[in-house]
Amino acid sequence: MNIIVSVENGGLKRNRELSGMSVEQLAEKAGLAPEMIREYEDGSRDLNRVDLLTLLKLANTLHCPLTALLTDPATLAELEKYENDDDDAPIPDPAADSSAQIAAIRKLTQELTE
Repeated sequence: MNIIVSVENGGLKRNRELSGMSVEQLAEKAGLAPEMIREYEDGSRDLNRVDLLTLLKLANTLHCPLTALLTDPATLAELEKYENDDDDAPIPDPAADSSAQIAAIRKLTQELTE
């Protein structure tokens, strides 16, 4: 018994057609296989579960936001939270942390060798 599951990936085809590209052109420009694009468009592969790099390649090639390609409500909700993050907490600077650690190690080394 074969069970066929299809998912709604309409944003990809809609944006591809709006851009005037064929499946082959999109695949070539995005560095993806044409068959993969076809499978996303026909719903046999779920575009909502693809890796971020592939999504970014498609969105950048089509000049559209990620939200134009995704259809999963939970994913869209998380993406909206990410894009609207107005947390004013400062983002730590890894380079500053490294510099402070290096300075502390140098000081400790100096103290130990004196």
